[in-house]
Amino acid sequence: SLMYFDNKLNYNNLYKIVLNYWKMDLSFNKEKLIEKYKPDFAMAYGSGVFRQDGYAKDEKPMVDFIFGVNNSVEWHERNLTENGLDYSLISRLGGPKFVNWLQGIGTGIFYNPYVDFEGQTIKYGVISIKDLLDDLNNWTSMYVAGRLHKPVEILKSDVWINRAIQNNLEYAIDVALFLLPEQFKERDLYEMVAGLSYLGDSRMKFGENPEKIKNIVNGNFNGFKKLYYEIFEKEFSRDKHNLLDRLPQNLKKELLERVISMKAEDSLGKEDLRDAISSIVHSSSISQTIKGLVSAGLIKSVRYAMEKMEKARKWIKKLITFFLVILLMAIIY
Repeated sequence: SLMYFDNKLNYNNLYKIVLNYWKMDLSFNKEKLIEKYKPDFAMAYGSGVFRQDGYAKDEKPMVDFIFGVNNSVEWHERNLTENGLDYSLISRLGGPKFVNWLQGIGTGIFYNPYVDFEGQTIKYGVISIKDLLDDLNNWTSMYVAGRLHKPVEILKSDVWINRAIQNNLEYAIDVALFLLPEQFKERDLYEMVAGLSYLGDSRMKFGENPEKIKNIVNGNFNGFKKLYYEIFEKEFSRDKHNLLDRLPQNLKKELLERVISMKAEDSLGKEDLRDAISSIVHSSSISQTIKGLVSAGLIKSVRYAMEKMEKARKWIKKLITFFLVILLMAIIY
């Protein structure tokens, strides 16, 4: 039998849970952010919004945003005029059409990092509404979809995006249930869901805290409970044939290309599904990393990489200290 939740709660509307999630404790007015950048969709996510384990209490991580826009060229044209210093030199020289071309490569998102907004350091990514919906509904890159597997704060949305958000969460649960063993704890489920978008991510091998997934869940356990409980009230079959029918289109295509053509459908295994997800995530993470060197500029890219490496170094230092203490205790006792 499956072990879902230790305590049952009653939540009737997933959209409301996602749209009216825990309020952020930020140093600036969110309405002013929307007014300044004028996105058609906006969300805040990551360690700068929801506290993760591994950060000091006085540490203020960069706050991450994703803006969805209906017309990327027009949006960048206006934003380059009004907020040109947010962009790297090469992006300013290239202009809105160049930025839009760069945005369209790989994940379909363009980031401006290390932007000062009312005394807070922020990073915002820009993606077309079309590409946003495509990723949520089909897992084309799992870049934005993966971020929406975790608790986020939605600042602006519409009914079509809300439906896509729900589809994305249901996909994540279906896949997680298939990958988990028959017996699992609530925390195992959340860590599986949170970790889907890191399968195959090149950053996890270098420059990222190996405990990142655990830290995300530990720091926001109740957030995951709120986000996913209603989905568990539905009957999700673990039958492999039904699973294939429910998978997002791009993941299904990846499985068909890599697995189903070579063996019987009912022999679909956990590693097949992991490999298919890893293939999608790996391609998007590589393209986004390379694209970031151009979109952010050399100085900001080096700064970002150094900060990631510092996080990993701190974790390794803690791990070494832990083993030294264990060794010392073994010698003494």
